[in-house]
Amino acid sequence: MVKTRTLELPPDGWYLKEAIDEKLYDPVMGLFTIPGTERLVSFEECVKIGIIDDQSAEVVDPKSGRLASLIRAFDKSVLDCVGKYPDESNPDRRLTMKEAITKKMMVLKDRTEVIESVYDRVIQITSVDGQPDKVQVSGAGEGDVPRVFTGQNL
Repeated sequence: MVKTRTLELPPDGWYLKEAIDEKLYDPVMGLFTIPGTERLVSFEECVKIGIIDDQSAEVVDPKSGRLASLIRAFDKSVLDCVGKYPDESNPDRRLTMKEAITKKMMVLKDRTEVIESVYDRVIQITSVDGQPDKVQVSGAGEGDVPRVFTGQNL
């Protein structure tokens, strides 16, 4: 039996603060749960495929002390794939995102514009008995190529 569900997604993805507040993203484990499934997706994958808005938070670069975008923080390995941040007091440990936020090493932004009720982007979840759910993120933008991932992207 094939079952398909659709979840509306804000145009540029959820703000990280919204995802945490709505319990979609766990800032301790570093994993996003696709609603209505048991599918877990890493923080980096969420940012790269647009589930989380890459402009919704900034990270303090531990080397320069300047704020960096999420994409830049991944590129410079400041954040790992689940959003953990280097622990200055112990080089063998990384802070969870929750700890980094508490220590102000990560700054969450509030959405300033009102989101319209009709979204152009959706997450489509297709379930087939005996197989992992197939999750596809797509938008209404011209030339937008749907992004598909299967299995647990950890």
